[in-house]
Amino acid sequence: MEQRYATDEFLDALYRDMAEDRPLSGVPEENLESEQKIRRSRLARVLALDRLEAMAEGCRAREMHTEKKDGYDVIRCEMTFLPKLTAPFWILRPERPNGRTVLYCHGHDSYGGKGAFLDYGQEDPYHKWMPLAMARRGYTVYIPELIGFGEVRRERFREEEQRWCYSNATALLNLGLNLAGLRVFQTQRLFRQMTEQWDAGETAIYGVSGGGLVDTFVGALEPGLKGIVISNYGASFASSTMAMHHCIDNYIPGLLSVGECCDIMALAAPTPLLLSNGIRDPIFPEQGVRETAEQVKKVYETAGYPERFWCELFDGGHEVSQDQVFPFLEFAFQTE
Repeated sequence: MEQRYATDEFLDALYRDMAEDRPLSGVPEENLESEQKIRRSRLARVLALDRLEAMAEGCRAREMHTEKKDGYDVIRCEMTFLPKLTAPFWILRPERPNGRTVLYCHGHDSYGGKGAFLDYGQEDPYHKWMPLAMARRGYTVYIPELIGFGEVRRERFREEEQRWCYSNATALLNLGLNLAGLRVFQTQRLFRQMTEQWDAGETAIYGVSGGGLVDTFVGALEPGLKGIVISNYGASFASSTMAMHHCIDNYIPGLLSVGECCDIMALAAPTPLLLSNGIRDPIFPEQGVRETAEQVKKVYETAGYPERFWCELFDGGHEVSQDQVFPFLEFAFQTE
């Protein structure tokens, strides 16, 4: 008789022990705020944000050049947020600004942040040039080039795919850090710089796919945001990153000590939050997104703000929908 030595039962048991017995949705109202504070602190430790903060020597950002477009300007900037680590970012500044700002976190794209607002001949890109739609409605949009995408890559690797997430993530893991934490730290630094240097004012954050991971975590840690849109991310870890192949940037040692995806997402409560996913998304499955949404909704209800959690499950795959984004942003910016 052939012996089988599969690891599935072992890994499933570890997952259950770490994630299933203490959902944030089960915390009573009188304990919710303190429990959120504990888990935010734990999340910051898992992302090694304290180590990154200790390395930082101030943040320097500068505008490099401006290109005029029809109805908006594209301002290319760069920011040094850690010693020897500089990344570009772009500001889309509309001619008729509405006084509101969106911090846009792009996902996997060899063009990086530029791919979200410049046409490189992509056929039906998953982000559907969302930053342009925002700028045309009067939003000022900040787009960081997240570490490991686009121009911020490891040049010593000849194979193109090795230059992006994988080579950065594995090196960071060997150094006791992780790529998700570095991207979160980068985004937090830009958020603060937006306020200090550009007087960005009230800001919402939008993240798609890999950027959805970033804005989920930033949203959990930054109470100053007016709203959070998480697109093409948000299925339970059990149904997505633990059930199929995903990019290595999704894997963070100790993450389940904070909780499941729903627990991390719900740390944002009571900040208005929209979770938007296609029902045919192959890597963030519909059922896993529904499980997340159900648990996050319970936390917002416990916090006393059920109207601030929105969920859109649209007829689509791993792609953006604009149907609820702009109604949600209007709602979020009006929320006191």
